[in-house]
Amino acid sequence: MFLYQGGGLVVAVNLFSYQRGNSILHKCNALAKVFFLTAFCIFIFVDAKWMSPFFIARTATCVFVPLLLLFLSGLSLRIFFNLWPVILTGVFVTAFRSFDLPAFSFNRDGFYSGCIYALNFFMAALASGIVFKTTSPLQIREGLCRVEDALAKIFPFVKRLNLALAISLTINFLPSIFEYWNKTGLACKARLPSSKKNHFGIRIFTAHLSAFFSCLLYRAETSRRAVLNRS
Repeated sequence: MFLYQGGGLVVAVNLFSYQRGNSILHKCNALAKVFFLTAFCIFIFVDAKWMSPFFIARTATCVFVPLLLLFLSGLSLRIFFNLWPVILTGVFVTAFRSFDLPAFSFNRDGFYSGCIYALNFFMAALASGIVFKTTSPLQIREGLCRVEDALAKIFPFVKRLNLALAISLTINFLPSIFEYWNKTGLACKARLPSSKKNHFGIRIFTAHLSAFFSCLLYRAETSRRAVLNRS
């Protein structure tokens, strides 16, 4: 979707949308990337004692792996700026954990744990964004279909369940959230007078949310029908 602004067309940036390329990460197996991402996200959120060897190893892995993926993907550093909602969420979580209520006293341990959680959350989002930007929905579905076909040779009933399609639609629903948020946001701005482009109001935000949830519900219903048609 495009928005005419400042004498030119501005393209909506989709945080987790696929971006074509010939990098090393683009050429890697789609399912391997998805499974690796799942394992990575689980690992970095495993509880660890403060400053223990496992804590240090986990934090180092949390920082190193996404940066390595970014290098292998060939993507621009702009992806960091696209993660500003994640940064904002991390700031709120850290602030919430830093103060004890109702005394409203500063909690140093809560501040440290909030910072670590925010770091893990940001790095998980960064790794997810890189994987989805280098892996198309079709590649994920084809990979799952190959696994389903292999399982169907042993368990024939698996083929009738259409698990590959259902799982691929579920995985690819995450990018749709950010895609529709950007599109509905630009659509709302496009219908505002130029003097109110940067104006925030309850009515504008309510219209944005209404359109956003309507698009998501439509996408979910369309996906559900797609699964039923192949059952």
